[in-house]
Amino acid sequence: MPFPSNWLDSLFARLSVRYGAAWMRQWDGVDIAAVKADWAEELSGFETRPEAIRHAIQHLPIDRPPTVGQFVALCRSAPVMAPPALPSPKLSDEMKSRIGSKLRDLRAKLTGAA
Repeated sequence: MPFPSNWLDSLFARLSVRYGAAWMRQWDGVDIAAVKADWAEELSGFETRPEAIRHAIQHLPIDRPPTVGQFVALCRSAPVMAPPALPSPKLSDEMKSRIGSKLRDLRAKLTGAA
């Protein structure tokens, strides 16, 4: 899945605000569409991890705009959050009894005590 172009436009706008003219100056003489295409290719895969993009934005270098490689490295350094675990299912006393009975039957078959 390609990196969404609206996300990339938003990212470039944010970096323009953060770094001012220094952001655009690094692309002098280069077609901005080609620059964005390169960034979209390098960021491909992170569309499923928006928290990684957020992490990168929160950890941008203070003194200079990042290259695409530096930005991707920041994305990769984002902690991976484990999804919340579901609670264990509740078993009724009847279900516990049936499971216990099946286990006893299986144990008896395995030990030859049947």
